[in-house]
Amino acid sequence: MSWEYASVLDLWHNAVELADTAHPVTFLAAKKRRQEIPHAFGSARWYGTNLFGIDNALVGDWPVVKIRDGHARLVEFGSVLNWLDRHEDLLRKHMSDLGQT
Repeated sequence: MSWEYASVLDLWHNAVELADTAHPVTFLAAKKRRQEIPHAFGSARWYGTNLFGIDNALVGDWPVVKIRDGHARLVEFGSVLNWLDRHEDLLRKHMSDLGQT
């Protein structure tokens, strides 16, 4: 869905303003300065150490979309963090089985 790009661009813009540069190392440090960050759909936190060894994914509430009559439709907002609390072990197993960890 198109709002994903707008959300990522908004996060990038805020970090560039905070860092006062788009230099990758400085920018990333500014972006990760806080553990919890507001984004277009609410609050999110850095995540990933359990799966990848480093927290490089900003995870929070995210729109849930279903395809109906060939069109994507927003049906709710769901907490990815809550989902991970319940299913992280299974996700880790599937990712390991696919060679993605």
